[in-house]
Amino acid sequence: MNFTKEGGINMTCTTDHEFQRLKERIGKNISMLRNANRVSQERLCEHIGKSQPTLSKYENGSAIINLDTLYKICHFFGCR
Repeated sequence: MNFTKEGGINMTCTTDHEFQRLKERIGKNISMLRNANRVSQERLCEHIGKSQPTLSKYENGSAIINLDTLYKICHFFGCR
């Protein structure tokens, strides 16, 4: 699977294992950012329009997060 971000960054996952590790890494980063800012899952869910079980799945790497939702999370925390 290829993921290309504008600006020329190309991330390629060649195996299911690599793709799973990517999902887990994204999820851990969301969880760490949320906890570091003392934001509850419920509060973040209200902002991104997702349920708490869905956010939990993103954070533990068992669901694929779409770019729109990832953007909303980044916007919520003021990521650049």
